[in-house]
Amino acid sequence: MEIIQTAIEHQISREGDYIFCLDVDSKFHARWGAESLGRLVAVIHPWFYQATRDLFTYERRPASTAYIPMDEGDYYYAGAVFGGSVEDV
Repeated sequence: MEIIQTAIEHQISREGDYIFCLDVDSKFHARWGAESLGRLVAVIHPWFYQATRDLFTYERRPASTAYIPMDEGDYYYAGAVFGGSVEDV
């Protein structure tokens, strides 16, 4: 994220309104349209699309700063796609 933040601050913020980051091996099976433009955009992980939160692979160790209790978390997002407005990403 630091690389993205630096790029946004020094170049991208002067060239566009939105930024999206996708895995290099992403495949598009349909058009990517304006409906994707939002302040913050993410994709729910396909393996956890209809899973209950007890199956999410969140950090469950209370000592961790990334800890999420078992009764919290509504969605499990994939890291392969995220983005949004330059101001909010």
